[in-house]
Formats: sequence, structure tokens, C-alpha cells
Amino acid sequence: TLDAKERRVHTLTTVQQRVIPCVDHLTSHGARWSTQAAASLLELVAEALHEGGKTHPLPPAVGQWLDAASGRAAGDGVDLPSLVASAVSTKEEQFVEMWLKHWTPEDGHVEPLCRAAALGNEHIMDRLLQHGAKGADKALVAAAAAGMQACVPRLLEQLEEPKEEAIEAAKEAALGAGAADIFIVLCGGNSDAVYKVHRIRWYPVLGAWPPHPHRETDVLQSIIQQGVVMSSVPPVPPLHGRVKFVATKEDLDSALLEIRQVLETCPVLGLDVEYYSCPKPAGCGFVCLLQLATIERSYVLDALALREEMYGGLADLFLDPGVTKVGHGTSSDLRWLRADFHIFVVNLFDTYLAANTLGGYDGDGLKHLVGKHFGIALQKEYQRSDWRIRPLPAPMLEYAATDAHYLPHLYVRMASALSQQSRLADVLTAGHKACVSDAKPLVPLHLVFKD
Repeated sequence: TLDAKERRVHTLTTVQQRVIPCVDHLTSHGARWSTQAAASLLELVAEALHEGGKTHPLPPAVGQWLDAASGRAAGDGVDLPSLVASAVSTKEEQFVEMWLKHWTPEDGHVEPLCRAAALGNEHIMDRLLQHGAKGADKALVAAAAAGMQACVPRLLEQLEEPKEEAIEAAKEAALGAGAADIFIVLCGGNSDAVYKVHRIRWYPVLGAWPPHPHRETDVLQSIIQQGVVMSSVPPVPPLHGRVKFVATKEDLDSALLEIRQVLETCPVLGLDVEYYSCPKPAGCGFVCLLQLATIERSYVLDALALREEMYGGLADLFLDPGVTKVGHGTSSDLRWLRADFHIFVVNLFDTYLAANTLGGYDGDGLKHLVGKHFGIALQKEYQRSDWRIRPLPAPMLEYAATDAHYLPHLYVRMASALSQQSRLADVLTAGHKACVSDAKPLVPLHLVFKD
């Protein structure tokens, strides 16, 4: 038994001088191999091979001893598929070969192939397939979920008919992982839509940022005096069939006309943002979607296609103190709107702040709030998706619209509860402070579309 501190200092020398003699002594006295012990030994030797950040060759004597030890462990009845998977995890092909000699993949175990696919190790994956490893369908999903595009074509070749179910599962995994390129490969020629990922160059834009136009005004008092702008609303409508994707100037004008008509009687607007984080410079990115929701339906705005239209269409609406904007944990959303579109917000109700002010909740996440108030379990499998992909796949469109869809209805319930406790002004004041804050904005970017 080796504690974590001691294992970190193991080198090939200590393996030869301490570990091997110790194991030999134990086995000579009747100790049997367990799956955990064999896996720990593999991990320990793999760490020793890369001790000090360098790659060291495996001494022949150690290799021979490991080979013999794997045979003894196999005879002791260890879980061979798990140990092949452990060998795969070390990324050492020689370890994989040691254990493949003892494993016949007729038992249907898929863990080794899935592990190789998730790690993106094509050589080991090919070796497993040559050995007869099963589970290409599960491995395809694992590769897609891990964003390992190089493994996908080989696994597609190995799929058995019918392939459709495995491919659909892998497509969902790819979207959830933000692996849009893999999703496009999996679509192949079997999709009615021709998907692509916008190829965009970005350049930081330098310059001073203007202050919020209502920073020094008394607009907050008029907002507080409004109180709860709606005391009751119809039940939450189903999301399906009530989401409109907006990608053209004409569609934007039409959507805003619909939104303003509803706001005349129900002046509450849910908002949410989906963005793409640039790999560098750190902390940079750009908005890909802006989601808006009235009490009746939801709109998903293509912020890439409408980048030049967003300010003209939305600036006045977002500055209107007579319309309550509802978001959840909005500090980053406010900064995205300001950096990308020069849009400022007035009259903000943040359901995250409301939950913490009210108390009595087991959690303050939007998923928890929607579940508590409406008995609906929000799905979060597309949080890491690549929102540059167009056309937007149907599951991503519905996911994007979901959060904003419930916000106006949450406002009515939570604002009414706050009003009964005489705490509504506290939440509105905190929301106003967030809107006019001088917090450093995100670095604005100038985007150049290469496609």
C-alpha cells in the first residue's frame, strides 16, 4: 500500500529497488492480485516513465517482470476488461499489449475501446479493433463527447447496421461537447441542412467606454414605484412551437413588433445570452445568440447575422424603464451586451438575486428555481456547445430558448413574494446597480467573417 505522497516521488529506480521486490515478497507468501492492485501498478510505472517531465524508456527487466506479473494477475481472476482499459489510460502501448494477451473480447465489454476513443488515441484504438474489441457505437459517442474528431471516421467504419441510433447519439454528444466539426462529419450527407461553423477572425477594439446613460438619474425611484407590474399570468405555455429563430433584418423588425405588442399589456421581457469564448486573448469572446421571451413566446436572435442591427433594434427597448427585463445571474450578460452591441439595460430583475433575497430555496440555480415553481426539469446538456454553428440544430435552438422562456413567469411569482415581504425594492436596487456598474467590460472585438 502506497500513500499518495510517496507515489508522487516514484522513479524507475524506486520501482526496481522497492516496488518489484515488495510485490514479489508478497506474492511468494500467497498474496493474490486484485484488479485495483494491478491497475495501481500500471499507473505507478507509467508515472515513473514520465518522471520529471521527461520520457524514459522502460528497462527490459521491468518490462519482463510486468509481463510476467500480468500473467499471474490474469490467473488470479482479475477483471481483464477493466485492466485493459487501465492500460489504455496510461497511453502506453506496451502496457496495452501486455494485457491484450490475456483478454478475449468475446465477452462484449466495451470499456477499453471507449476509453481509447475518449482519449483520442488512434493507434491504441486501432490495435483494440484489430484484436476484436467491441462497442464501436459506444466508442463513437465517447469520441464525440470528448471532441476527438480524428477517431470518428475509423469508428464510423466499424458500426454495425443499423447505424442511425448510434450516429444520432453521437451527434447529441458532439453538440453538447461543443464539437461542432464532429457534428458536421456525423451529419454527412444524411441531413437536409448543410451545417457549417462560422470561421471568424477577431481583433480587440481599444477605446474608452461611455458610462451608463441613467447612472446619475433618478430612474430607479420610478422603477421601484411601479411595484409588481403583473400580479398574475396564464400558465407557462409549452416551449415547443413557440420559438422563433430570427436571422434577418426583416425577421428582427417583425419579432420586435410582436414583442412590443405583448409588452403593452405584459411589460416583462426575459433575456439570456449564448456566447463563444475565444481561445486567446484570454477573457475575450463574442455573442452568438440573444434570447428574448415575452409571456407568450420566445425569440432566438442570431447575433452573428444581426451584429450590425442589434443596437438599432434593441437599444431603446432595453433602456425603457417601463419594461422589466428579467435574467438570471446577469452580470456577464450585461457585460456581453455592452461590449458587443453598446446596449445598456434599465429596470432589471435578477432571479438569482431574488432567490437569495427571499431565502427558503435549496439552491439558487435557474434549474432549481424552474423545478421548484413549475415542476419542470431543465436540461443542461448543451452548456458547452459551439454556438457558431449554422443553421442552429433543433435541440440547440430549443435549449437556447428554454432559460429565457421561463423567466417572465418566474418574475411574477418571485416579485409577488418579494413585495409581500417588502423586499422587492432591494432586488430592483441591486439590479440597477449591476446595470450602471463601472465594472470593467469585456474586451470588445471587431469580427471578420472568413466565410
